[in-house]
Amino acid sequence: MLTASTFAAVLTAATELDPYGKKLSKETISMAYLTLADEVKQQITDEMFIYAFKQHRMDPAPDKDLSIEQQILQHLYRCENGAPNFRWGLRKDLPARMSASNTFHGQTKSPYELGEDLGRNEPRFAPGGVLAQLAALPGGNALGSDVPGRDGALER
Repeated sequence: MLTASTFAAVLTAATELDPYGKKLSKETISMAYLTLADEVKQQITDEMFIYAFKQHRMDPAPDKDLSIEQQILQHLYRCENGAPNFRWGLRKDLPARMSASNTFHGQTKSPYELGEDLGRNEPRFAPGGVLAQLAALPGGNALGSDVPGRDGALER
């Protein structure tokens, strides 16, 4: 179980070690802990939260759009749009990640982000899609019409 003292120590350290970070008051940290879902507090341990903080410290580009505790928790939970999704549960490879805690483990990309079509038949993934068809139009240009060349003459 994640204790309030570990949560407070990690958040205090995270904000004090960040040269651009806003220092959080004790009241703010207490409220952040109180508003964290009880299931999350029961599911993760102090050791897991410290591991996540270590990963956060090694992260070359943390997501500054998230609150500091969300930035830390994204190293423990599976993410949706870059934010930890508590309903999806802990990362399946978390034990392996924690066993190699001195190595930064970046955020895994979804199949969509990796370029898989996922049955959507979207033009950006289709070799013969809209963009490929535009380049193949008659006339040798994407618009398929006559356009003036450098000398002002119409080109096809």
